[in-house]
Amino acid sequence: MAKTNYKEITSYNSPNYTPNAYVPSVYGTSREVIGVVYHWWGDPWSHPLFFNIIRWLCRPNGNSSAHVVGELNRIAWIVDAIHAAWHAGSAYGNAKFVGYECNPRLDSGDYQTMGEFHYDMEKYYGKRLQIRVHKEFSSTSCSPIDKGRIRRIADSLHARDKRPKPKPRPSKPVPLAAKLPKPIRFRTKLAATRVWDLTTNPKYVAVKTLGRHKEFMAYAKIEFNNSVYYVTRYSYNKKLKHGVNSADLERYEQAPPTPEWIRNLKWDKSIGKLSVLPAGGTKVLNLTTTAPVNDEVIPKGTQIDIEGRTTVGGQMYYVSSWARKEGLPWGIPAKTLGKPAVVPPREKPEWLENLQDITDKDFWTRSDAPILSVEDGSTVRIEPINSLVRVTHATEILGKKYMVLQGMTEVVGTIYLSDTPIERPHDDLEKRVKFIEAFITSLVDIFAKAIAQIKDKWEKKP
Repeated sequence: MAKTNYKEITSYNSPNYTPNAYVPSVYGTSREVIGVVYHWWGDPWSHPLFFNIIRWLCRPNGNSSAHVVGELNRIAWIVDAIHAAWHAGSAYGNAKFVGYECNPRLDSGDYQTMGEFHYDMEKYYGKRLQIRVHKEFSSTSCSPIDKGRIRRIADSLHARDKRPKPKPRPSKPVPLAAKLPKPIRFRTKLAATRVWDLTTNPKYVAVKTLGRHKEFMAYAKIEFNNSVYYVTRYSYNKKLKHGVNSADLERYEQAPPTPEWIRNLKWDKSIGKLSVLPAGGTKVLNLTTTAPVNDEVIPKGTQIDIEGRTTVGGQMYYVSSWARKEGLPWGIPAKTLGKPAVVPPREKPEWLENLQDITDKDFWTRSDAPILSVEDGSTVRIEPINSLVRVTHATEILGKKYMVLQGMTEVVGTIYLSDTPIERPHDDLEKRVKFIEAFITSLVDIFAKAIAQIKDKWEKKP
C-alpha cells in the first residue's frame, strides 16, 4: 500500500450532520459513499485560515458542514463518513458523497493532499470513487478545482501498489501495548476480521476471527511495522500482544435516540402552499433544539410549499419542500402558517343595482345643491345655484331619484338640477322638479329604445 504523508486530526466534531440511522427518512435513500465532493472554503484573496474554517463548520445550530477540512499535509475529520454532512446543497449529494473542504489557494501541496486522501478513501472502500465538485450539485464558485489533477495523483498511488513487494526484513521486537487515554469504540469492516498474534511476526497467526460489523472496544494500541493494532482490555491486562489492524476497523458511535421530530414526522405533499399569517412574520427553527436557525424573519403573506408536519413537545411544525430537499432538520411553527382568510365579496350597493345608463348631458343646479358620495352618502360639497355639472347615469336610492356625475363617485338629487340655466331662481320650484323628472324619464326611455333596436338588428343579421 502506497504511503501518504498527510496528518489526520480527529479532535474536532461538528454537530451539523444527519446521523446514518436517519438518512433514509430524511433524504429518501440510504447512506452509501460513492464519491467525494471537493469544495474550497471561501474567497482565496481573503486568506482564510484552516482552524477558523473548522470552528465555523463546527458551530452550534449551523446550516452547513463537511466531513473533512484539508490543506497541505493535514486533514481534519469533523464528521464521520458513516454520517451525512450538509455540504452538497442537494439531498442526493449529502446522502451519497463525502464532503472535503480545501484551502482555496489550490497550490501543488493542497492538490497532493487531496489526491492522497482520495487514494486512501478508495483503498478503504475497496472501489473507485467519483470525484465531483460542488458546482455539479448547486450554484457555487467552487469551479477552479481540477478534478483530473486529483484523479492523476490518486491513480499514481494505486500504481505503486502494483509494484513487486520487497522481501520482508528480519522481524523487530513487538512493543508492549500502550494504553489509550480513553477507550475507543470501533466496528469491524470485514466479514472475517482477524485478531492477530503479533509475536508470530512476520507471518502473524490469527487467534480469533470476528464477524462483520461486530463491536470492538479498543483499550490500548500497538504501533508496529508501519501499522496500528488495537488491543482489548483483556489482552492488555494479560499482557498479550493480540490486536486487530486499524485498517480493518471503523470508528463507531451508537446511534443517539431518534429525535422527537423524526419520530413524529409525516410527509404529506397534499398540504400544498401555506402563507405566513402573523403581522410580525415568523422564523425557521431547528427542530432538534427548537432554537431559531438565524435572525431572519419570513414576512407576513409569504407563501411556502409544505411537504410534511411533525410535533415537538406537543407543538406542531410544518416542514417545507426546500428543507426536505436539503435534508435539514428545519421547521416552521404551524400556528404561524395557514390559508389566508377569504374576504367575502361585498354586496352590490343600491345605487349600483338601480344604475341606468343615459346620454351624457350637462345640467345646472337650480339652488345650492349638496353633492353626495356614492360610498356612504355623505355630503362631499355644496354646489351653488347655476353651477354646471356633467351627468352620465341615473339611479335610485331609498326611493329617491339621483343623477350620477361624471367620474361615477358622486350623485346629486334630481330636485336640484335643471336642463337650462336658471334665469329666475325664485320661481315655483315644484313645477321645475316635475319637468326635470319627466325629462330624465324621457332620456332613459330613449336610450333603452335605442339599445333594443341595435339588439334586434344584430339578432336578425344572417
